[in-house]
Amino acid sequence: MKGYFLVVWVPERPWGTARPAVREQEFQSWMLRELEQVSDRCQPLPPDHWLLDLSGMETCLGPAPAIARQLERRLCEQGLTPRMGMAPTRTAALLAAEAGMAPILDDAPAAVLAALPLSTLQALSDCGPAAAACLDVFARWGLRTLGEVAALPRRALSERLGRAGLACQRWARGDDEGLMLPGAPAPEPAICEQTFEPALEGYLPLLPWLDGQVHAQAAEWERHDRALAWCELALGLEQDRAFPGLRLWQWRYAPPLPHRDARRCLRQLETALALGPPAAPIATARIEFRLLRPRRTQAGLFGDAAVEEENRERLLARLRVLLEDPEGQQCGSPRLRDWHRRDVFAMAPYAPEQGSGARGQGSGGARLTLRARRPAVAIRMEMARLPVQADGFSPVGAMCYLPQPRRIQRAWGPWRCSGAWWSDGAWSRDEWDVEFAPDERYRLLYDRQARRWFLLGEYD
Repeated sequence: MKGYFLVVWVPERPWGTARPAVREQEFQSWMLRELEQVSDRCQPLPPDHWLLDLSGMETCLGPAPAIARQLERRLCEQGLTPRMGMAPTRTAALLAAEAGMAPILDDAPAAVLAALPLSTLQALSDCGPAAAACLDVFARWGLRTLGEVAALPRRALSERLGRAGLACQRWARGDDEGLMLPGAPAPEPAICEQTFEPALEGYLPLLPWLDGQVHAQAAEWERHDRALAWCELALGLEQDRAFPGLRLWQWRYAPPLPHRDARRCLRQLETALALGPPAAPIATARIEFRLLRPRRTQAGLFGDAAVEEENRERLLARLRVLLEDPEGQQCGSPRLRDWHRRDVFAMAPYAPEQGSGARGQGSGGARLTLRARRPAVAIRMEMARLPVQADGFSPVGAMCYLPQPRRIQRAWGPWRCSGAWWSDGAWSRDEWDVEFAPDERYRLLYDRQARRWFLLGEYD
């Protein structure tokens, strides 16, 4: 049985153009409940679109076009003006809703979408800046319809616009990529509040209440498979003559890596209270826990899930505290700067790329890598003439002492660079790639001002 997707677009609200946050949230929840009566596979596309998978619903609710008409009638009775789009693919359904088209029942929606204007692609929720730039390029090329974009040669389009261009062509044809996987809603925050009569003198009497609340919440996290993203403690301090009104003491804790350890959270709370105790008796207490679903990752075949990442985050967090470097400018990863000196770098926060190892293995073939010597090693060269005394000089045949004497068989270069000629730190040098044997290649440097040779590194 053929499956269809239905897109519901509600551009206007019953209360007008203004969208108060509370009313908008209530409207989103109401729409989701209404649409889930039609299909349990409903994916919100904020702020105005909803995507429904009608596959298998025909046996219960009738043909797909009849389901769409019935849903539209029910929404109109509530004072809404929905726009519907139905097609065998999600992309085609979104485009049909934007254009106000009749249901597309053809297996290949490209022919039906071919007459739509190019601006229709902007209705897609995942049309990012790169795709928007491609639309401007298409307009400069003189393309006006989706059919003209779909007819472009795929290889030539990829060479000129890359993946963004291919994505636009795929959307113009109404093709989908991947599965419909609605994002799970975020876990609800846990809030614990307490009023103390009489007010607590100091923070020590508050600790038993915090201990009970945190341990009770940690048991719930374990039961529902949740982890602590951050927690915030707010204490209402009793008023006095110097400070009329209820004052507030606040502290927020965000662990480097989400966890569900109650003792670890309590230690952080107690340390914060000890370092900055409240200045007045505590009348009220409120603690809020923001939760998330922990990720399940495995670094290797025989490794434990997320253990390596957790240990690394703990180490980096301790080093940042020790060095008083919360931004990671002293404890991080070196990043080469785009400068005339190739050894100049800056420190950036450590953020490993996901899947970098797999990409490196899949690049295919061995790559020649320069293993640099830092600092460069001064060496001795025996040759008839110096490089600065003649044009077209080549070190082929020269004797190089590393410290063992080796004769250069082949050479490539020079790559000349210089800089800072306006100051006392001026420098000028030539770099050469030399070969002593078929499997022994090195990079040499000739300092033109000091008239000395250095070994920069060797190729592996």
